[in-house]
Amino acid sequence: IIFLSSTTTYLGNFSLIALLLKIIIASLILVLAIFSFVAVIESPMRKNLGVGGLELLSLFIAHISEGSQAMEMVFEDMGESIETLVGILSFKGKNGIKAIFLSPSIHPGPVGEIGGGNMPTILGERFGAFTMVAHGPSTHDFNPVSSKELDKIESTVKAALEDMAYTDYASQFFTVENEKAKIGVQYFDDNLVLLVTFSPTGSDDIDFGVGLAVMKAAKTPGIKNVLMVDCHNSFVPDSRILPGNKEVFQLLGAVDKISKKDVGETIRVGCSFDPMEDFSKEQGVGQSGVKVMLVEVGGKQKTAYILLDANNMVLNYREKILDAVKSLGVDEGEVMTTDTHYVNTLSGGHNPIGSKMQTEIIEEIKKTTLKAIDDLEPVKVG
Repeated sequence: IIFLSSTTTYLGNFSLIALLLKIIIASLILVLAIFSFVAVIESPMRKNLGVGGLELLSLFIAHISEGSQAMEMVFEDMGESIETLVGILSFKGKNGIKAIFLSPSIHPGPVGEIGGGNMPTILGERFGAFTMVAHGPSTHDFNPVSSKELDKIESTVKAALEDMAYTDYASQFFTVENEKAKIGVQYFDDNLVLLVTFSPTGSDDIDFGVGLAVMKAAKTPGIKNVLMVDCHNSFVPDSRILPGNKEVFQLLGAVDKISKKDVGETIRVGCSFDPMEDFSKEQGVGQSGVKVMLVEVGGKQKTAYILLDANNMVLNYREKILDAVKSLGVDEGEVMTTDTHYVNTLSGGHNPIGSKMQTEIIEEIKKTTLKAIDDLEPVKVG
């Protein structure tokens, strides 16, 4: 009995050791398999961008949870230099520059406050005057790799303002249409402003190359500069306007319909800004809220340039806003969004304004527009 008991105990210990060995070997195989899988999955990204997906994910989580800017260092390593345009419209009153309207062909991304994610607010605070930072033609290909890249835009604008020539005259605002494309047009002496939208059918970012082609087509004899804005005001997923899309030819067809207008009208401009602090980024509202620039020409036509610090807007909301503003005595207008990615919780995520609290946001816009009307004063334009 003693012998059998001893043998049984020995065999039991041997079975336990064998089981532990099997667990260890299985665990090693599993770990090796997971490591191999991750290595294979990450290999293309690491080869092309110099950073692995897991590393990028951890940096993104650190930004969302802690506000870390460490992701910018990765972007700086993988980024490429580009040359692009910044459209600048400046209005000067009796006390100096009254309003600046910018259209940088630089995308306000990629997400949150990384790179140019909060570009409209950052730039809007750097010029000591009321500043609107609209969305120039650009996609995520043109995201600044870090927030310090915005210094280059600032210095470019300030240098341009020092040498800018001003005139007293503008044309009335008018709109041309071709199929789905709409362009709001206003001449400022021998310069041209184009506000592009596909609302109510919807679109997302307009590629820089497409914008360049539109501006080139609009620069007919006698036109010195063309400033183009992608109004970014009617959201449909996966609807970027890229070279080769049918919408490009719709835009070029609309440009062909632009006629020369009398630019003998004197100008008055009024401005107003509401940070909309009662609204949150979860409701699609960025830190710059709403800005309204009211351009009156010839003492007759009033046009509202309305800029919401938001990433696009829901279908048909633009039309509701314009109807509400025109009820205040405004003749023409356009609603734009900055495309700020400050309101996005995920890169490539969607949070268009108007999906929540439509009526309340319209009331804020109306109040801001009335303040801009009250602020009207004679200006020169550059």
